[in-house]
Amino acid sequence: MAKKFDKSDPDELTERQRLFAVSVLSGDSKTLSEAYREVYDCKGDSPKQRKSQSNEASRLWSHPGVQKFSDEFRKKAEDMRVRRSVGEREAIRKRLWSEADLADKSSDRLTALKMLGQEAGMFTDRIEVVESSDVMSDAEVIAEIETVMREALGNGVTGVAELVLVDDIVS
Repeated sequence: MAKKFDKSDPDELTERQRLFAVSVLSGDSKTLSEAYREVYDCKGDSPKQRKSQSNEASRLWSHPGVQKFSDEFRKKAEDMRVRRSVGEREAIRKRLWSEADLADKSSDRLTALKMLGQEAGMFTDRIEVVESSDVMSDAEVIAEIETVMREALGNGVTGVAELVLVDDIVS
């Protein structure tokens, strides 16, 4: 005998509500409205009817029971993806160990071992980042720019010409 639907429980879904949520979450339908029209067999195609169906689809999607169902659906999908990924990684790791143990050529054995090492994170490039606590003032920056400009020009620019050059660079 079919389970009786309890309308007082906001988290309990009817079969059609569940089908609507699955249609949206699985990607079978491109839009909420499309999923709603498919599940509820909507025949109307006028702009007014489409707007009404769109409103109902949005209302249904925000239903607490549908939201709870979608959260659980997504969590289960993520858990399955993680389990599959872990299983695939383990199968690849076993195959690489087999290749490393049974390889005829040393280059094949080294390649398999190198891949195992990379997977384990043994051969990662390390970049050292050094933070400088020396903070230059604006005057020091300007003085350094002037020095570099003098060296680049090859002659000692002084006076007003120097200020114009520095002013052009700063602004």
